[in-house]
Amino acid sequence: MKKKNVTAPNRRGKAIAAIALAGLPVAALIAWGAKAAYDRLKAVYERQCIVTDSGEQVEIVTGKIIPALLIINHFGLTNGVNLAHVPFPELRRRLLEVTPNLKDVKISRTIPNSIRVEAIERVPVVRVIGSGANAAKSNAADHDGVIFWYPQRDTATLPIIRENKKFTSKPGEQLTGMALAALRLLEEASELEYSALKIQEVETFKPDYLFATLGDSSRAKIAWADMEKPTKASRISLTNQLARLTQLVKSNLAAGTKLWNATDWGTPARIYANDPTKAE
Repeated sequence: MKKKNVTAPNRRGKAIAAIALAGLPVAALIAWGAKAAYDRLKAVYERQCIVTDSGEQVEIVTGKIIPALLIINHFGLTNGVNLAHVPFPELRRRLLEVTPNLKDVKISRTIPNSIRVEAIERVPVVRVIGSGANAAKSNAADHDGVIFWYPQRDTATLPIIRENKKFTSKPGEQLTGMALAALRLLEEASELEYSALKIQEVETFKPDYLFATLGDSSRAKIAWADMEKPTKASRISLTNQLARLTQLVKSNLAAGTKLWNATDWGTPARIYANDPTKAE
């Protein structure tokens, strides 16, 4: 019987291991060289990211409320700052969290040491006033229903949402429930086809309908399907109610009416002209 030669494979394995061990220093040297080259390139790049003339290299775009200095100080965009070391995403997130007037902040860099920051402000579409003598008079809301402070002199012509004291919103919060329904009512009623209504303000004190003051000083109790839900069916129901109310206001079928009841949105839907002394 022939004996198997087990020493040859062992020798080959030891040779491969020796070659591998011999190659480790080479691989380490290559890795060290690559890192050193990367670090040198990074250092060269970062030296180019230092702002030397903020007047030329820093552009701040703001609106009516947010001052450019607030943006400059928040991000530290002054001479000597290294833009490569500024944590822009985190600073942007914090700024949006504490500044309700800001809708977005866009940051762009064209060359290493030049930057453009655009502060996009919220645009007020309604005034939001809580109940009570001490209710804030300078709160406004945008299309998203976000509450923020805005100079009263610049919102004097906007329609008003009057909130229930229990649900009065604060800057940074978002309209909910009947207050959000009031916002949708006012936005929809601003369309040209409903211009005869000229809704001035909407009260949200009732749980099942809104109380609107029209341009002719008459008032209207308005309700529609799923008022507090932003669904397609809810919007269709709202537009149907507005169309019917507009048609009656423009006609003289109920001239002199001081209180409209547009809470019956069923099929068939009806709108009533009520004596205000009998209103609920």
